[in-house]
Amino acid sequence: MPEIGLQMYTLREHTKTKEDYLETIRRVAEIGYRSLQIRSVPFLTAEEHKALLDKYSIKADSVFLPVGEIESRIDEAVAEAKIFGVDVIRTDSIPTEQRNDENGY
Repeated sequence: MPEIGLQMYTLREHTKTKEDYLETIRRVAEIGYRSLQIRSVPFLTAEEHKALLDKYSIKADSVFLPVGEIESRIDEAVAEAKIFGVDVIRTDSIPTEQRNDENGY
């Protein structure tokens, strides 16, 4: 049976600093979550982020890459996915102005 995960975006107000992020991850683990939908944070490298999750036996379900950065950062996202051991790179919504035809999608 799949695990119930938590989308870290829902805790964005509690993860703005490194100290707050570390405490939030600790508390999330304490509650019992073992799967998180994460996104990169500016104060941790992917390796440090993975080590933090490992410390609390938490797994990332995917990595995130904004749609506007797909062309310029796809290699970086693939490398990050390998670090986290995931095969999913998720993105956000396609901007409204690009939804007019198949090329935009």
